[in-house]
Amino acid sequence: MKNVKELVEKYLFIAVMVCMLVAVVSLLFTLKHINDYNAAVSDIFDGNKDLISKMSEIERLRDEYGIYGEPDEATSEYYALNGYMAGFNDKYARYSDKAETSTSISNDAGEGIGMGVSVVYEQDGLYVADVYAGSAAYNAGVHIGDLITSVNGVKYNASDNSEFNSELRGNLGDIIKVELTRDGDVKNLDLELANFTINPVSSDTSDKTVAYVKISDFNELTDDEFSKQMTELKKQGYSKYILDLRNNHGGLYDSVVNMIDFVCPKGLITRVEYGNGEVSEEYSDAKEFNGDIVILVNGETASASELFSQSLKDFGKAYIIGTNTYGKGTVLQTFMLNDGTSVTLSTGRYLSHWLVNVDGAGVQVDEIVELSDDKLATLYKLDKAADEQYLAAYNYIINK
Repeated sequence: MKNVKELVEKYLFIAVMVCMLVAVVSLLFTLKHINDYNAAVSDIFDGNKDLISKMSEIERLRDEYGIYGEPDEATSEYYALNGYMAGFNDKYARYSDKAETSTSISNDAGEGIGMGVSVVYEQDGLYVADVYAGSAAYNAGVHIGDLITSVNGVKYNASDNSEFNSELRGNLGDIIKVELTRDGDVKNLDLELANFTINPVSSDTSDKTVAYVKISDFNELTDDEFSKQMTELKKQGYSKYILDLRNNHGGLYDSVVNMIDFVCPKGLITRVEYGNGEVSEEYSDAKEFNGDIVILVNGETASASELFSQSLKDFGKAYIIGTNTYGKGTVLQTFMLNDGTSVTLSTGRYLSHWLVNVDGAGVQVDEIVELSDDKLATLYKLDKAADEQYLAAYNYIINK
């Protein structure tokens, strides 16, 4: 029994010593990381101490000599962070506050709160560029091309529209009083701000031979809406399509990849080369959409809409008319910060089916057709009979 007891005590002593050794090693390891962290923080501070010193000096001067009272700290933070990111050599890098981040998330989801229109600012007021189905404006009979001149009694002022803009914003259920004109007639509407869906795909079947499809954005709804509407148009007997991507600034990568997959046969859709060295590739399956397609583009066609246009061109699925596009061949990624704000960075470059990168060059159209500056500015309400780009597309596809 004595030997057993001594053996137990011996092993117990060894176990205690091992635990103590592990604890000491863990402590040393932790201290090393703390020292590394402190060193890193010190490096950051040392690298920015001149900036911090300047900011302190500016704050002192404002407090001593300024006449406009306390500053808006949120505005200072917003411009300071965007100013910092201006040095990234990334022209698309930006910091977004909580409101901008929330709006961006809603737009990507195809959701909004408001009267349910998109507008274009001009000298004499806000022109309605689109009316979303099911929204308050849609139900009240607001039309594309209507001119909004007053909201809640506040008249539009082209030189300073901040007060006017603030009246357009509100909360769910708020009532706003809108004055608009149409063909010289003044209309006064009471519109309740409500949820609405931003459907970025619309079809026009007024011509019985050529279907016109406008794609204004690539959000979470675009790919499904596009495939549904194109399938329905084919069921109606259409085989010729004009896809209008003019003034489409892009949107979600997954959405445009799905649309290219819907139209194109089996093959590489895009190759993305990321800044961290990683590479990803997306491929389409063997199913494809058959029909004659012309794509309309201009200098405001950018990003995802350029990938769509270039890919269909590479696959031989579309003829492109208009003017060369914007030239944004980068993948943007938005990172959420802990406080509900966000930063957006260019994290990669995409290449099309034939490994074409449009960054800085744009999509080279098959046929150059220009519009006057006046027509470009009012494209949202331009009649097709006066739209030389549309007419060129129609004449090409009707004779194909």
